[in-house]
Amino acid sequence: MKPDLYNQARRQLDEAFQALQRVYADYVAGGDSAKQRSGIGQLFQGWFSSSATLADTKGLAFFEQVALAVKEMEQVCSVYADGLSDLGFPYVQEAARLMVLFEDSDLPRDIKMYLIAAEFHLAPLLPHLTRDELSHLHTQYLARTPSRSMLPNQRRLLAQMEQLLSHRPAR
Repeated sequence: MKPDLYNQARRQLDEAFQALQRVYADYVAGGDSAKQRSGIGQLFQGWFSSSATLADTKGLAFFEQVALAVKEMEQVCSVYADGLSDLGFPYVQEAARLMVLFEDSDLPRDIKMYLIAAEFHLAPLLPHLTRDELSHLHTQYLARTPSRSMLPNQRRLLAQMEQLLSHRPAR
């Protein structure tokens, strides 16, 4: 690959990855998604007074922003896949760490759930990881979330990792 094309690909991936990092950082730093009603009285208070129902628009916006950032990264990887195959995609590996190996111990439950839901957006980037990177991610993912505790989208992501691993020869 020509140096200028390599630099262009690297710059585009860097920009897309930084956008993804900002989306995650802003979402996690923002605290609770929406003020949740607590107790039966609070739940019916809005209904009886005909006030608008509280909705979690922050989580939905996060979910959509992650999808857009990942789509941009995947497009860049697809365009430059032939020229960068020997160099790998370190930004994809970093995106995988950010998206599926995040530290969630101090986060509110609603934020954790959106982070977990967003994990499946990583799927289009998995083919751009080397076999070793994918194997390492698979191992870390299982250590973080045992398969018996996984939600359906996590199981689908794990199944895709395993399918890709089974079709790639070991070096």
